[in-house]
Amino acid sequence: MNQEEEINNINSKNEAAVGMSVQDEAPKKPDTLFLYFTVLSGTIPLFVGGTSMVWMSPVLPTLLSNDTDLNPLNKPITTVEISLLAALPCLVGLIGCLIIPKFADFIGRKYFLLLMGAGMFITYLGKGFAHHVILLLIYRCIFTVFLNGVAVILQVYIAEVCEDHNRGKFMYLKSIFYPLGNLYAYAIGPHFNFRDFNLWCGLPIVPFLIFFCLAPETPVYYLSKNKGEDCRKSLMRLRGNKTYKEIEKDYIKIDETLKMTKSITSATLLSLFKTKESLVAVKLTVFLSALGYISGATSISTFLGPLLNQAGTSYSEGTMTVVVGITQVSSLFLTSFVVERTGRRGLLLISNLGCCLCILIFGLFYYLKHENFGIVTQVQWLPVACIIVYFLIYAIGLGPLPITIITELFPSDLASAALSFAITVMSVVIFIITFLYPIIVEKAGVHWCMWIYGISGPLPITIITELFPSDLASAALSFAITVMSVVIFIITFLYPIIVEKAGVHWCMWIYGISGILGGWIAYKIIPETKGKSIIDIQEMLKQY
Repeated sequence: MNQEEEINNINSKNEAAVGMSVQDEAPKKPDTLFLYFTVLSGTIPLFVGGTSMVWMSPVLPTLLSNDTDLNPLNKPITTVEISLLAALPCLVGLIGCLIIPKFADFIGRKYFLLLMGAGMFITYLGKGFAHHVILLLIYRCIFTVFLNGVAVILQVYIAEVCEDHNRGKFMYLKSIFYPLGNLYAYAIGPHFNFRDFNLWCGLPIVPFLIFFCLAPETPVYYLSKNKGEDCRKSLMRLRGNKTYKEIEKDYIKIDETLKMTKSITSATLLSLFKTKESLVAVKLTVFLSALGYISGATSISTFLGPLLNQAGTSYSEGTMTVVVGITQVSSLFLTSFVVERTGRRGLLLISNLGCCLCILIFGLFYYLKHENFGIVTQVQWLPVACIIVYFLIYAIGLGPLPITIITELFPSDLASAALSFAITVMSVVIFIITFLYPIIVEKAGVHWCMWIYGISGPLPITIITELFPSDLASAALSFAITVMSVVIFIITFLYPIIVEKAGVHWCMWIYGISGILGGWIAYKIIPETKGKSIIDIQEMLKQY
């Protein structure tokens, strides 16, 4: 799972100030078509963001080509340039998470999202007509800034236009747009040249800019600016099937919630280090945050096309990437069948073990191919099968629903501080992972990348947030994402370099071994948090 998907899910029920504590006993009304229109039109930028997450996969063969008619750079891209192009936007994108969203409090959620969407469209146009790797890098970085700004504020927007009973549904509906964007890019990539591919990826922003202009500003934002009449008008548009009396009840509920949240002081990062149980939780947070991405999910998604192409199977690269894209979309529904049927700890360990096995087998295939074993021709289906099973099992541990449960545990006023710090770590992690992948593949082989990923293992941040009391959870979550960002940055950056120097199999083996080791450590130190209260968890941490 990539960084932007983490940001997207972490905020799912935390960012809005509406409907957190005041209970409304009035009968629930069905959701209006206009509410569906508002949410779906506002979510289109995430679809475009999904295309950017896997952008390297379709375009990398073109950028590596010696054919100047195909390659817009007029020369093959170097391994280090591949690493930077894939990884650096993760770091620069922090601006979109930490700084840019603050402007939404001044210009409003709606106009902020429109501004970010316009920026995303312009940068995709820029990439389509760029003829130098520096320009591609600049456009990629700026695009990620805009996308992360959307990822943060869209959570706020959707939560503030929804009610308590339908917020989770619309957040879940929104979560499928990233993998749909992945699938779209995988599907059209083999059929267009570099320029046209970028134009087609940016094109969906156009209907967003048109339709979202018809959407209202959120009632919560209006009331926070003391625009009571505008708040009522927005409520009437969004909930047109309600009576005036019911609208007035919703208005009072929002007003009371705003007054309540203004009276609460948010925890700071320093609050994480004041007690023994918090210090223990911080250590576990760093561990889990790093392991969540060392397993190589970001590198595999980013370099999926070249990775499968290097496998030398009889299947076309385009067909295989589309199949994997469909698997990613389908995997979102898998979590709903397994979550809460088993404990957090057990579920994550099962997911970790399954992903490690898939990656290690994947690395073994590349090793056999690297050493020219004849058996490779008889198991050409193995790489595709490993990737499909990998993403299915990965969804069990890192699907959107567990993250949604996390965010339901904490009030909105605690989310911002935590999310900011967490996103910082996550971005650095993504950079490292993506940057290292091409380097490891080049120096040691694909199989070593896969073995590294397999050892790392996918462990989500569900347990992290449950280790902290509610007043510290947001700061803890920020810290977690910050650690994740660092790890992902390193692994993604090094992947192309290792592939070039050692081979793909070395990447896979390193990932695989890391996952196994991480799973063993998790088994030893990570407590079960399902069904336990915050007090129980804090008492448990005191015994560490």
